[in-house]
Amino acid sequence: YIVVGGVNIAVWIWMAIYTFLLYTIVFFIYSKITMTVRQVVFFIPAIFVWTVIETYFTCLPSSQFQIIMCNFFELSWLLPTVYFFTESFSLSLVRFSVVSWIANGISVSVLNIYNPKDYLLFSEKRLNEISWTSVAVFTLSVVVVIILEYPLIRKILPYRAYLEGKYRVAVCVYLIFVAIDFIVEINAASGGKFVWRGTFKGLSAICLTVLIVLLAVLAKQRSLAAHKQHLEARIELLISEYEKIVEKNRELHKIRHELNKQAEAFLITKGYVPEKIRMNMIEEAGSKAQKALSEMSLSGNLMIDTLLEQARSRLDLQGIIFETVLTPVRLSKPVEDDVVVVQEELFSFAERFFKNCKGLRYSIRMKNRTLFVIMEIEFESKAVYNRQKLIDIIGDKMVFRQAFNRTYSMFVRRDGSIDYELGKTGVVLGIMMDTNT
Repeated sequence: YIVVGGVNIAVWIWMAIYTFLLYTIVFFIYSKITMTVRQVVFFIPAIFVWTVIETYFTCLPSSQFQIIMCNFFELSWLLPTVYFFTESFSLSLVRFSVVSWIANGISVSVLNIYNPKDYLLFSEKRLNEISWTSVAVFTLSVVVVIILEYPLIRKILPYRAYLEGKYRVAVCVYLIFVAIDFIVEINAASGGKFVWRGTFKGLSAICLTVLIVLLAVLAKQRSLAAHKQHLEARIELLISEYEKIVEKNRELHKIRHELNKQAEAFLITKGYVPEKIRMNMIEEAGSKAQKALSEMSLSGNLMIDTLLEQARSRLDLQGIIFETVLTPVRLSKPVEDDVVVVQEELFSFAERFFKNCKGLRYSIRMKNRTLFVIMEIEFESKAVYNRQKLIDIIGDKMVFRQAFNRTYSMFVRRDGSIDYELGKTGVVLGIMMDTNT
């Protein structure tokens, strides 16, 4: 067999497969990725390059230089990619570490059962003596365990809104853990030894998972009281606004009737009244109709209409033009509640632009079973675009993702997605969700 650097080439290959699959599976399956097509085109080849470098330093004999370079390339790749391309840095990093640590811990136990001798060689990093079949068993075990973990991790995802703060604390603990682990490895490497703590990391990850689940249950219980109060407040709002909306709908029917009568009158007068006078009459009637209809909400859903009326009142006070393009749709109560959550966070996000906002357009459309919610915010000056562009460069939409915390949590159930496009004249926010899930 071919030997490279004293290690069987097959061992090198399987270690490279392990590094590549561990990162790609966890990154692309467990994380909600926000990447453009161009980023994906450059990202995939970059993973192969990183895999080669990481494998090279991983397979080198244990030394201080080897430990430093191995950790440097691992963290310098993991942290930026998780930060720039996933929904939540804290949640994604904890999830990435927990999933990989559990997979490594269990896979090492599988290797111990398969070949105890090679397990000892592997734990001491004597890769020049271990058989490639043992490394293959370890790599395949990691892949299988990662895939089996996925349904369990998804059970925790709906609690994200209640655990955001806990995940930030967990990230701080994680970074401290990595720093201590790094110091221990450096001290061991100074004596020419290698310290394998895959099992310890796996047990730590399991304990962290159990702790997060317990916190999720407690947070869910506490949130029920707050949710009840929120519902009661919404019911009071509905009661106070219901009669007003019903009356407006009656007015809408009257306006439609009057418009039909006026349209008939304009047709009859054609040829009998000077065309200039007739056109002035049509323009005047159109302006009156537009003014009367501007305060009408036509989504057909009482809660959505009520909140839009409130938003219209706030925008009118600030001199912002507000337009709605609402296709009447029938929504079930759960879907309507989710749309209300999206709507609340959309207008909350839009508030940061109100000082320099010229106009705002909000639309709801349905195609088959997919619901589309779109908000367009028009800027008054290019300075707003430059400021937002700078924020995107620094945080890569991090502020945007944090602003839609509840929406992202709801998308776990709705198989939805959200993104925005920043232009020099404004920003367009688009949300898509499946109403049948």
